Amino acid sequence: MKAIVQVTIDELVVVDELPGAWTDEKYRELLERLDIPDAHDVPHEELPEMCVMALQDLEPLEGAEIALDVCLREILKDGQIRNAAHDLREEALYENYPELRAHEPLFRGAWLISKAFPRDFTTPKIARVDLRLAPLNEAAHKRISQPLTEATLLRLLAQIMDDSSILSRMFSDQLRSGAFPEAEYLLWAIGRPSPADDQIALQIHATQYMLRGLPGEGSFEVELAPEK
Repeated sequence: MKAIVQVTIDELVVVDELPGAWTDEKYRELLERLDIPDAHDVPHEELPEMCVMALQDLEPLEGAEIALDVCLREILKDGQIRNAAHDLREEALYENYPELRAHEPLFRGAWLISKAFPRDFTTPKIARVDLRLAPLNEAAHKRISQPLTEATLLRLLAQIMDDSSILSRMFSDQLRSGAFPEAEYLLWAIGRPSPADDQIALQIHATQYMLRGLPGEGSFEVELAPEK
């Protein structure tokens, strides 16, 4: 039996924050890179402001390179990070960089850099979708009681989008069936509150580019693709 769910989109908004983008560990790592003494002793609530102030002691591009290096050194090479620091002044690299797994780290870096150097780097923007899943048959009820993967959620959202959406055009084969390894780099944060009234509430963060074509609100009946 196919698992059929009702998807209700409550809100689709543009935001400039990603929950949990910077952990205390990463903030402290950046402070150590910036030669701030006793970085491990800085209280949790003071870490963001301390990092911004420490970056502001540098020239914007130098600060941007260091912040991006903390976010990206396991993905990009030194020269690529330098180039990214330059390009972020003009481009939303977190949407269009060729390396998909670099998108979310690029957003993290761009967010902090824009706080430190607002005259040189614009505030990055992403999309947040608040939605609810309600099972319409027993098969769906069993499915949504289990964690849903990024691939399954993207396949669900793609059914609501227009066929000409960026998601459908870039990943048409993966959306149909089989492995979809890119999915984990396309959805960045998925919040899942406690179920209520036989529904699951989700909050999804992704780039505006990737969610282009998604309705801002409404209810839709769709098939929940099997987990692979």
